[in-house]
Amino acid sequence: PWLDAVAPAMPSVTINTNAGDITISWNHTAEKDVFQWVVYYKYGGKWDYTILDRNARTFSLKKQQGDKPMPLTSVAVTAVDRTGNESDRRELIIK
Repeated sequence: PWLDAVAPAMPSVTINTNAGDITISWNHTAEKDVFQWVVYYKYGGKWDYTILDRNARTFSLKKQQGDKPMPLTSVAVTAVDRTGNESDRRELIIK
């Protein structure tokens, strides 16, 4: 009965900018439905991601990346349940 095709709700996400870093924070209305979080980030037009366990609520990134500095331009966070269903994501633009 725990197998389903219903994705969790989208988490609410905020970003805080420090000197050279961006801290991404998120919350979820039904945390017991979440098994993992996926943090997506975009540097220089290329998306990448990091998978975090259910206990994580923040993730920090540098504003610039690489030898030829590429700016961080967008981030998003999704919730994933135990069966691999992933929530929708809302892209947040970094200015």
